[in-house]
Amino acid sequence: MSNLKTYAESEGLMPFREDHFFGNLKGYSSALFTNPAGKQLTVNIRFFDAEQQEKLQSLLQAADVKTNYHIHRYELTQEKLYFQWCSFAEKYSVEDISAFVAWFFPHLTEYGISGIRVCPECGKEILPLSGHWYMMAHNRTVHYIHSYCRGSLMQKEQQATSCFRKNKIPTYKAGFLWALLFSLPGTILWSILVTKSDAVPIIGILIGLLGYLGYTLAPGRRGAAKLPLLFASTLLCLLAGTGIAGLVCAISGQTVDTVQLSAYTFIGFILGVVILLILQLVAFMFRDKKMTGVIDLE
Repeated sequence: MSNLKTYAESEGLMPFREDHFFGNLKGYSSALFTNPAGKQLTVNIRFFDAEQQEKLQSLLQAADVKTNYHIHRYELTQEKLYFQWCSFAEKYSVEDISAFVAWFFPHLTEYGISGIRVCPECGKEILPLSGHWYMMAHNRTVHYIHSYCRGSLMQKEQQATSCFRKNKIPTYKAGFLWALLFSLPGTILWSILVTKSDAVPIIGILIGLLGYLGYTLAPGRRGAAKLPLLFASTLLCLLAGTGIAGLVCAISGQTVDTVQLSAYTFIGFILGVVILLILQLVAFMFRDKKMTGVIDLE
């Protein structure tokens, strides 16, 4: 087995792209691929207790896998095993990888570590034809999980790649509330100017922009409900601002042109929606679709 492709095919792994393979490796969801540093193997597992993890760590140390299999670095976490063969360190070959896999994987079963038949998201058994292959792009971890568990996998991926509040699981509720909070300055500005300027609908663009920023920084959950929630927050802010303006006018005895207010609110909402769609389109265009988020491998 002179190259990674030959070995991967012999193990029944499926190609994702050149020198990137995934699939059922000895009963475990695994990804084997080439990166700039060398070769990498990630195994998606589920530790049920700390004792399992400690036993596996002790096994690797006792076997001196770094010397015997030329592994440059390895890491065990609650959800994955990571092994790196580095091109810039000790010389290694694909035979080192195959020998390590043949020695190591039987120990996973021995220590009771769940394999491909147990969903790593919910911990329940995956019945025939009810599972699905997905990859978390930020760490190239391949998961064989229930299709209905994909949402929680996406939330974890977003949490890991968020620029803000990495310790919080992204939710629709958080995104919506933060969109409203960020749009508050625009709502106040709208209520002040809505009866005084024909250019006030432009503030709808500001409200849409602020809402998008609030949702993104929350972080709000990415998904099918994101845009509808942003539309709703924009409309709610415009209605609130219009209501405040109408109330102030009624208290002060000023006459209110309800047709004008309704028209401004409608136009402002349309402009806000337009800016939201543009922002979403820009975000979509500038992301690497092969390397971002949860990738459906089937």
